Amino acid sequence: MKRWKFKPFEGKDVRKSTVPSPPRGPTNDTTKLESSLVSILGIEDIKYDLRAFGGLMMPNLVPQIGSNPALDTSISALLALYRVRLYNYSKVDALTKYGQALRSMRETLNDPAQSIRVPLQTWVDRKNAEPHRQVVSHLFREAITQGKLSEIEPSYVYGLCQLAVYASWLNPNFQLGQWFWDACRTVDSPRPVRYHQGSFLCLEVGTMAEVTHYLSDPERYLAGLECVYRLFQVEKPQVRHLLALSTMSALSPTATPMDTKVCASYRFAYTIMLGLGSILNYFIRIFDSNPILLEESHHIIDESIWVAHEYSQLRPYGATFVPDYLKMVWASITDFHRSTEIEAILIDYQNDFEGAAYLEEALAIKQRLQRTKKAYARPRAVQEPPSGTELLDADATHHPSAMSECIVL
Repeated sequence: MKRWKFKPFEGKDVRKSTVPSPPRGPTNDTTKLESSLVSILGIEDIKYDLRAFGGLMMPNLVPQIGSNPALDTSISALLALYRVRLYNYSKVDALTKYGQALRSMRETLNDPAQSIRVPLQTWVDRKNAEPHRQVVSHLFREAITQGKLSEIEPSYVYGLCQLAVYASWLNPNFQLGQWFWDACRTVDSPRPVRYHQGSFLCLEVGTMAEVTHYLSDPERYLAGLECVYRLFQVEKPQVRHLLALSTMSALSPTATPMDTKVCASYRFAYTIMLGLGSILNYFIRIFDSNPILLEESHHIIDESIWVAHEYSQLRPYGATFVPDYLKMVWASITDFHRSTEIEAILIDYQNDFEGAAYLEEALAIKQRLQRTKKAYARPRAVQEPPSGTELLDADATHHPSAMSECIVL
């Protein structure tokens, strides 16, 4: 017969072995919105990275949630549309929230006690993106003329200056006056802008603003257009080289997120240069029939097509900048065959955003260029093709050393 002896249990301290409960989830609309935005901002795939769309603006939105109804409803609409594109969620919910965002914005505009926030229009209604940019530029101008520049976040000023330049070029009635240069001074882009070693003058917002002014009367300011075009000829191969190096770094197995960001910045810079160069080349050719200019135009087109195909793998968000420069390149093309190539690319990119009308917008730019060309067109004597010596002499004028004293006023 066996006997059992029961010994007192000496287990581990129950309190020490207890598994901690998971953190409590958001308990109100504000914290839920913050949590959702932070979660999506954590996606580092460049094809779906929100930061590719707005740089530092997106992360800076998180601490501002709850401070303004228009901002909150705009972010809510943004997140709803993001889920539609990434996870195939209901589009009805996204459109409903977009309507709420527009209503909140109207109420904000009518209430002087509330600061103005910008709904992220281009995420939902790409077709009306250009009018939206015009409105933002007008609000930016009014804020500065009323002495409220200091109330605008410094990190936003440079981007708003870029929007203002673009709006001025599309709408000649929107003038970049002293208010614009006051804003430029806050982002270290004073006037005049001087060329100096190590910088890319073509990419300065002040340079682009001057180009916009020159285009208002290209015959009168032809010398200024030619000066900026020579800068473009010098700086384009430099940026192209840096783009190649950064691309290799971003594709290496040991690439860091910073390598990817640097590469993305050079991609964006190079497309800006291509768009700018195509427009400058077009206007200069109105007054100068030098065949070298036509040859350079073909090279810009070739590079533009290459970039569009190369960056197609980054769609949708990682390549949002591609259609903007392609519209300028297409508008400046005088060769029908090359025009159809870029048309096909623009139509393909339109599929990334519902309602996008890139070709329609490019046509509006082209019509403006053609009106300007017609206004300044005059009969010219047929010139003989230049000799080889003349071609060499013309090419010599593009040497970087000739640019050291170039000043954009």
